[in-house]
Parts: sequence; C-alpha cells; structure tokens
Amino acid sequence: MKLKDLFLRYSNAGLLAAGVLIFFTGCVTVDAVHESPSRYGVGVSAAPGLQIGESSTSVHGIVGYSHIPFKGGGGSNNIFRIGAQMRFGLSENAPEGFWVGGELAYLNFRNKYSGSSIKQTAPAFTLGGLAGYRFKAGKVPMSFYFAPAYLKRGKFKTNGTTAGTGGSGYYARLGLDIHLFSLMHKKGR
Repeated sequence: MKLKDLFLRYSNAGLLAAGVLIFFTGCVTVDAVHESPSRYGVGVSAAPGLQIGESSTSVHGIVGYSHIPFKGGGGSNNIFRIGAQMRFGLSENAPEGFWVGGELAYLNFRNKYSGSSIKQTAPAFTLGGLAGYRFKAGKVPMSFYFAPAYLKRGKFKTNGTTAGTGGSGYYARLGLDIHLFSLMHKKGR
C-alpha cells in the first residue's frame, strides 16, 4: 500500500472520529472577533466534560473551528482552537440552572484570501469568562452560554516570512452545547 493511500485511509478515519466527537459532545456557536474592525461568523466545537466528584463543578477540554469572513468580503479567518474550561454550577442540587466559568485557549488564525495563493497564519491566546444556563432536552444535558475573552495574537507569517505586528482585541462566542454522552450526571455543567 502506498503512503498516500495510508494517509487518505487514516485521515478519513480521523475526520470521522472528529465528526463523531463533535456530534456527541458538540457545540454550535456564533463567533465574533474584534481587532479592528469587528467581524462575525460561525463555529463548531467539541467540549467533552468531566464531573469533579459530587460537586457541580466540571472541567472541559475544547477543540473547535470558526469561520469568520472579512468585513467587506475578500476572504476569511479560519480559526482553530484548543484549550480548557472550568465550569461552576450556581444551583448546587438542581439538574438545571445557571453556571459560570473560565476558559484558556490557544488559537491558530489562518487567513484565506479570495483568488489568491497567499497563506497567512498567526498564533493567538484567549483568556476569558463563561456564563450559561443548563437545561435538559429529554435526558440530554444542554447549555446556552456566552463566552467573552481577551485575545492576544502574534505576528502573521506570510508564506513562511514573519511580518507586521501582533494584535489584541476580543474573541467572543454565543453557543449551544449539546452533550449527548458526557455529563450525564445530574449536577453536570
């Protein structure tokens, strides 16, 4: 078997596994980034969570992707995100209710320009809070949440050459978590 065939076989399996992970522990978001000007787009992510003991606290690993078009057209930011969240339930004994938390994430910005082969990438970090409301649809725990965060972006690399300056601003998400298999514990967030 050729190396190319092996890569295609396992990359397709990886995509399938990622799709299953997002489906069963996923989240759909409306994302915004502000570095001047503000831009809005959509994203998907997986945030599987683990309950900490019998408390209403949970930790979540996050991995996600956002597509945010440039204002006025001409291309888009494709943002890949990996990080962690901690969520604290405000309703100690209820299976539903408000929760708050925090998030730290590493982002990779990849700019795509319409009709161009220029490739730009830049690393970034976000640090911010979360606030949400947990409810159940049948037996499946879900959460609406808002996650504003401070964004610190490094310099862009264009076709291998670093240029320009880094930037800062905000990165915010309005999301709906759908945890089909994780956090079935009644106090989970």
